[in-house]
Amino acid sequence: MSTDIKPSQITLSDEGKICFQPNETNPLPGDAIAQLVKGESIYAPQFEMMAGAPLSQDVVSAALEAHLQANLTVFYKLTASSELPQPVQDICAAVYESFGMAAREDLQDTIAQLDTDMRTIVRNKGIRLGPLYLFCPEMNKPAALRLRALLWGVYNGMDLPVTRMPDGMVSKKVDSAEAPIAPEQAALYKALCYPVYGGRAIRIDMLDRVVNAIYDSADKGKFQAQHAMAEWMGCPIAELYAILEALGHKKVHDPADEAAEDTAPKEETAEEKTEAPVSEKQAGDAQDAAKPNTDNIKPELATFALKRGKAYQKSGSGKAQKPHAKKDKPAFKKGKKPHKGKKPRDQGPRVISAGPDKPSQANSPFAVLGQLKK
Repeated sequence: MSTDIKPSQITLSDEGKICFQPNETNPLPGDAIAQLVKGESIYAPQFEMMAGAPLSQDVVSAALEAHLQANLTVFYKLTASSELPQPVQDICAAVYESFGMAAREDLQDTIAQLDTDMRTIVRNKGIRLGPLYLFCPEMNKPAALRLRALLWGVYNGMDLPVTRMPDGMVSKKVDSAEAPIAPEQAALYKALCYPVYGGRAIRIDMLDRVVNAIYDSADKGKFQAQHAMAEWMGCPIAELYAILEALGHKKVHDPADEAAEDTAPKEETAEEKTEAPVSEKQAGDAQDAAKPNTDNIKPELATFALKRGKAYQKSGSGKAQKPHAKKDKPAFKKGKKPHKGKKPRDQGPRVISAGPDKPSQANSPFAVLGQLKK
């Protein structure tokens, strides 16, 4: 049999089996010829050949390596060149070693060293500098996620197939008091760029969107939750609040609490008890007439105090920052103008006259008489 095997002819099942399809035009995976086992690194699994496999071990090894490179291209780009500025190398290494997502707070000093050209290199490497994590968006596509989940499970000795997020799902409830999540499962979700906050595994790009919206709308250290945030993550408002608090923000005011107090039943007074009885139909009609139409009005959401920390300071990713304090203007007494520097030039005494102009001496009647006497 030919040893020229294309990557498309080799597939990996969720159970860790290496399958070979002799007919490259056939979309089916073919027969299992080997089983993946833990290797030296998560990117370099080993395998055990099955009896009667139609390919040699060397051919399978080369085909497996080609399959991994074809589906994990971005990860291989991170270590493709060492002729890069040191801050860029450090960031690439951190994302590679963390299997696709590194905490920003651990790299904040390194990120601060990046200039415009270095940031361009980082983007070309396929890395996004998010407000919470640095990650590779290309590795969040369904095929790459399935392969990464398998490699993580094999390397960490998890039962196969591992429990991962369904393709395309933005978030999912994975942790609760009744069904707490196992640490190894939480680590898997995080490795697959679905960190767990408030009991939900959330896709990192959508979590980025929420965090940026928080800091774009923040004012004086506070922000108000938005219905759009819950829609983006596909969760109810109560779980949105849990996520925001898990991110480190503190709820300081909730209009729903005040509404609950206003609608609490009150004790009837003696006068109310002696009023004429009203039929249920009349009472219902009166309530319907007095009730405003709120079918399309969404309730006001809670206000939170922002978390403080290095990862939330000003950076180049469009996040909000603390407003600059305004300089106090000097106060001036009423009726006095502020001094502007140079004194006005002395132009001598000013003469101000009032009343009608004096008549000319030539037109005076006394001057005419004087002329007649001559």
